[in-house]
Amino acid sequence: MFTVDMVDDESRITLLDETGELDDVIVNIYDDYCHIIQHDDTNGRTDVITMTSQQYWELMQAWNKSTGAYKLFEKKT
Repeated sequence: MFTVDMVDDESRITLLDETGELDDVIVNIYDDYCHIIQHDDTNGRTDVITMTSQQYWELMQAWNKSTGAYKLFEKKT
């Protein structure tokens, strides 16, 4: 299950682990970068991965690719 919201100047995707085994994952997307955040209640740590918008877009595209090396170009409309 996931939610998609707008919070101020960010798009926020929250991914919920319906099994309750893992904590929620939050993806905060801005114009030029995004953060992937997960808090771990067992040790009190918060893990954050920051990447550019281009890297995030390429990560999403990678779900549909097979093994290999790719250089992707976003279509301009």
